[in-house]
Amino acid sequence: MTQAIISLYQGKTPLCFPVDHQTVFDLKQSIYVTTCIPVKDQVLRTLDGHYLSDQEPLDRSHDIYLTLSGRLVGGKGGFGSMLRAQGGRMNAQKTTNFEACRDLQGRRIRTVNEAKKLQEELDAIPKQEEAKRERLKRKIEEALKEREPRKYLFDDNQFLEDREDVVEHVKSA
Repeated sequence: MTQAIISLYQGKTPLCFPVDHQTVFDLKQSIYVTTCIPVKDQVLRTLDGHYLSDQEPLDRSHDIYLTLSGRLVGGKGGFGSMLRAQGGRMNAQKTTNFEACRDLQGRRIRTVNEAKKLQEELDAIPKQEEAKRERLKRKIEEALKEREPRKYLFDDNQFLEDREDVVEHVKSA
């Protein structure tokens, strides 16, 4: 007795039906009784990908291996109509960011730019070190430089008067 072995969705165990049906439509009705998947939503195809129509007769000479998939509900072609509605507006917003593109050698432009930036930073390190040393040297020189002595202004009037009195007593003595 020949059988129709039908693989279901991912992870489900296959179904086996005896091939006493005349057409694919009869087989789909048997599948409906077992799985409750409506006949109009069932799509049967062979292992090599050939889709079977409902009126196609079943070959009873050997076992038939089929795959069951569900019919997807289609739309109105919304994406295409959205593209048409966008029209030239998509071209009007040209990008200025080409970082993700590749150059003629196959390298990403972002990677090339990062490498250039890193090289510039590495080249600038000796100049920064020299400037840092120069600032430190200037600071040390300023600290070591002798400062002019400060001139103090003495403002104690009582002391000045006492001093003048002492000087006069010394002269008169």
